[in-house]
Amino acid sequence: MKYAVCILACDRGMGTAVIDRHLQALRSHVELRDAEVYLGLQEFSEQTAADLRERYGIAGLTLMQGRHPPFFMRQRIVASAPTEADFWVFFDDDLFVTKRTRFDAMADLALHPSVGIVAGDYRRDAESYERAELVHRYRKSPILMLGGGMVFRRRLAAAITAGNQPYRFDDSQYCLNAYLAGYENYLYQGSLALHLIFPAGLRKSSNEIAFVSQDPRWITTRPNRAGFKLDNNYFITETKDLTAAAWAVHEVQARLIRRRAGGLL
Repeated sequence: MKYAVCILACDRGMGTAVIDRHLQALRSHVELRDAEVYLGLQEFSEQTAADLRERYGIAGLTLMQGRHPPFFMRQRIVASAPTEADFWVFFDDDLFVTKRTRFDAMADLALHPSVGIVAGDYRRDAESYERAELVHRYRKSPILMLGGGMVFRRRLAAAITAGNQPYRFDDSQYCLNAYLAGYENYLYQGSLALHLIFPAGLRKSSNEIAFVSQDPRWITTRPNRAGFKLDNNYFITETKDLTAAAWAVHEVQARLIRRRAGGLL
């Protein structure tokens, strides 16, 4: 199986230390070391971008100054990538693939005609990562997190990244797009990544972007407690936030997918 990997990274005030560690882990990973890497950089210099491209054999690089919504950056990268890979893999620069990260197992399920996105599991620190027990199990979940990486067929990329708004939670919007198109999303509990979510200062800078909530026809947005400054004062979208209308649209589209597959699903 051939993968195209889309990674977003911003300057965290530590130079290239975080993205270097991330790309080194990726290039040593048995399933991803030959993947095409498409890198979206924010607030790095042109020289730094050129150095990263040469050092890690980057297939495509998008460099932007200032803070930009992750949803728009990934959308732009995917639309312009000249890839013939079987699958796209999405993750951020603070996700580190390890020997316990299993993209092939995620891709196996993603090949199924009824499946949209398959995500891996993750832990936020080394201690809980080491304690975690993995099981070869796929759990259906319409809304997933990007924490352990996401895999989906390349032919679904336009549908999964569709939209023209700076959505607050880009990962849940990818899943919502797939779900409304009739596809089932899954968490694979046999894969684990180390995701050091938002090192110091990054969440503060993310609040500088004028994000918008997801479409209220499909998602019920939940405000966070007063004075909570992360994620623009909203809880991260979960499956329980889907509206009845979203479930209904999904069921209609899922029947069409089954029909196209000849009733085999």
